[in-house]
This record gives sequence, C-alpha cells and structure tokens, in this order.
Amino acid sequence: MEVTPTIYERNGFFVYSIEKLRSEKGYALSVRRMVEPESVFGQMKNNRGFRQFLLRGLAKVSLEVGWLSLAHNLLK
Repeated sequence: MEVTPTIYERNGFFVYSIEKLRSEKGYALSVRRMVEPESVFGQMKNNRGFRQFLLRGLAKVSLEVGWLSLAHNLLK
C-alpha cells in the first residue's frame, strides 16, 4: 500500500514544532496545557451546577459559554 505524503511532512514549521514538543521543556509545557482547561470545566460542572445548555443554536450557546467564562473569571 502506498501512502501519499501530506503537505505537513514537507512543511519546515511542522518539523520544527515536532522537534520542540519532543524536548523536555516542550513536553512539560504540553502536559501543563492538557491539564489546565480541565479544572475550569470541573469548576463549572461541580461548583456552579452547570450540566447542560439552556439555549439552542450556535450563537446562543456561544453567548451562554461566554457568560459562564465571565462568571468563572470574576469568581477566581
């Protein structure tokens, strides 16, 4: 089976970013980035009782997420 190479494999920035992530510092940063957002969503669900969106539609849900984010940032 022959696989067509993707554009990213020939892109210098892609190679640079992979090398950077494989470094010790890059790995530590990526692990930290994975964990940080989880606490925000955990706070919204457990402490603020958010379980489901009250509104429907992308624009309204985006507004609701904005309000939740604003409340989270103000209460930090």
